[in-house]
Amino acid sequence: MLSRRLNIEISCDSRRLLETDRGLVVEVVFRGRYLLGSEGNPQAYQMKAFTSEVVSREHPIAVLFNMTDLRYQWGDAIGSIAFPLLNVGTNSFKPACVVAKGRTARALEWFFTDRAIFGIAGFKLFSDSEQALRFLKNRIALGTA
Repeated sequence: MLSRRLNIEISCDSRRLLETDRGLVVEVVFRGRYLLGSEGNPQAYQMKAFTSEVVSREHPIAVLFNMTDLRYQWGDAIGSIAFPLLNVGTNSFKPACVVAKGRTARALEWFFTDRAIFGIAGFKLFSDSEQALRFLKNRIALGTA
């Protein structure tokens, strides 16, 4: 498990969510208040760096981003957390999803369209961690059992 307080507004944690014969599924948790627009760029950079560190350390086959305790309204740079999951050699992303609720979920929805980073990467948005984990199990061919 890795944990870090990025600044006064955001904290990050990670944990092994599921261990399989194929590899690990990790959860990356972001909590706090994401600053509006470009003021959130330094936070997004730190969130991306944290995600990179988790991916480098754990080598997961899939990632669940838990944003249920993140207060986010807008700012494009948050999409950069997808890039540590990109395999440049195959030009594909590791399976991932985001769990968010309320205003944060509504504000993030457009990132999941076919013209925005999470949609292009094949990520999905969920309001429930169990649904999100089922999605990831299917993506890594474990089924829902």
